[in-house]
Amino acid sequence: MKLTKEDIQFIDTYLENSDVVFADIRMEMVDHVASDIENQIEAGDTRSFYDIFKDYMVKHKAQLLNDNKQFLKLADKKIWKTFVQQLKSPLTPILFLASCLGFYILFQNYSIETFRLFISIIPLVGLTGFILTYVVYQGVNRIKDSQ
Repeated sequence: MKLTKEDIQFIDTYLENSDVVFADIRMEMVDHVASDIENQIEAGDTRSFYDIFKDYMVKHKAQLLNDNKQFLKLADKKIWKTFVQQLKSPLTPILFLASCLGFYILFQNYSIETFRLFISIIPLVGLTGFILTYVVYQGVNRIKDSQ
């Protein structure tokens, strides 16, 4: 027996309300919980979805949340490791100093309104560059996949 869309949404909402905030992790957990509940139903459990789900969560919620916490710790550790590696790169202090010098020159030579305009536009330019790079990359991948 397959669970209904409403049952799956119920599991997703429950996990989201239990602080499993990242959708990709939550999807994996929803799939795991739904599979276990379906297996119980196929094994002959005649209780309602809600009763099976409630008992399942009583037994497994702590482990699911602990797995989520461990994954987040691992992800944080990986991010910090990458950040520290980037700090060790010789290009990083050069870019930092160039940025500071550029902002200092802007601040010294232009009015505060112009400086604020530059400060607000620079992130938008960076984001636009990122989006364009992503779109081009996806286009190249589609061309490679279609060949």
